Amino acid sequence: MGLTIATSDSDSDCCSPGLDAPLPQRQHEAPIAVKRKVDDADMESDASGDDDMDVEEPVPEDASTAATRGRTHTPSTTPMGVTSRMLPPQKRIKYADASVPDRISAACMAQPQALQRRRLDNDGYIIEVIKKRSEYTQRDLPVPCDQRWSHSFISTAILWYGVQKNIWNVPKDEFASALQRIFNVVYPGIKYRVTPTGSVFALTMQRIDEWRSSFGSSALAMMLHFFSALDDDDDDDIHAAAEFLATDCRFLREDPDALEPTELFRSAFLLILLAITHLGDIAASVDVPVWDTRAMAAGEGGEGVIAIASAALERALTFFRDGTLDVDHVLANVARCPDTPTTPSMGALPETVFDALAGRDAPPALRFSSANWRRPTAAYRESVRKRGTAFVRGTFAAAQVKRQRIVPDEGSEAGMSGVGES
Repeated sequence: MGLTIATSDSDSDCCSPGLDAPLPQRQHEAPIAVKRKVDDADMESDASGDDDMDVEEPVPEDASTAATRGRTHTPSTTPMGVTSRMLPPQKRIKYADASVPDRISAACMAQPQALQRRRLDNDGYIIEVIKKRSEYTQRDLPVPCDQRWSHSFISTAILWYGVQKNIWNVPKDEFASALQRIFNVVYPGIKYRVTPTGSVFALTMQRIDEWRSSFGSSALAMMLHFFSALDDDDDDDIHAAAEFLATDCRFLREDPDALEPTELFRSAFLLILLAITHLGDIAASVDVPVWDTRAMAAGEGGEGVIAIASAALERALTFFRDGTLDVDHVLANVARCPDTPTTPSMGALPETVFDALAGRDAPPALRFSSANWRRPTAAYRESVRKRGTAFVRGTFAAAQVKRQRIVPDEGSEAGMSGVGES
């Protein structure tokens, strides 16, 4: 679907057939509107002196959105190094419950049954009532649904899940074992066995599903903003711009006009998507014995995260290229929704705008799901893997730089103005 990505067992590095081999220079002109964006856009002042990634950066509207424009420059083949300032500090567990809910824990106010009323087995472990996975609620958790759960526990679970080989499907027993390690660190005073049929596993999997879906919905909003910001917003121009970006995976290239393999997986689209989804979700992860969680947060084993973000961008671009999504129609839906800004942004767009594509009610063929995107994700992952650990860590480091510019203060609720402005 969309851009065909072929997998191969050979040593050749391929994202799509021949993609990573030197490509012949073809007479493929960029649409005028895209060229204007590439040549004239200036999302950040060159006076900043920050030349970590000399690429035009789309600055999103708020912490959940982004749109992008590229600009031609001399590509660099040197992977970025990871420095300690690029990473959030490793969290130490604080056992006093936080009083201010965050964006995740705002819905976590329901308290579990009092622990002293729980039934315990002969070894002192909590005995919980087993339900269907879909029937569990936060009240069923053996611990309070506070920031220790939503920050420390969930963030570390997402961190672990993101370094697994198949990001769409991790064996239940393996995940339950990982959750047990995390639970023992975050809740050392509570005896509880994590099982694939229990509440902790079920509610964590719900959050993992949301994490994967966030790549799809965020990529859609990024492309919506990008195409709505084009000077020439005629449908034919949008189609031509989308076709140009789709050709030779230009939407993943640091410089859309450069077809060298070294340009792949460094586009502003990709870095911003990583910054506003995965890096934000793992920012509160904690240290777990045996795992090198700091290296994991820096990108060690993160090929799957880059891959699923790439697949989400391909899907979103395909929708606009093929006319599945119409920019004017989507913006009209936004305008009809009360309390919605006129400029599209991922944090402000009403859920109804993308429900037909990103939600469970979407036609099966359009969903960002394992059935549709497992194979393209696997192909992207293999292409990223062949570039080596230093490349992956460099990509994460570049995304961290973007995130620091988007959210300079972890506690700030400031929006991201300036999207689409030159």
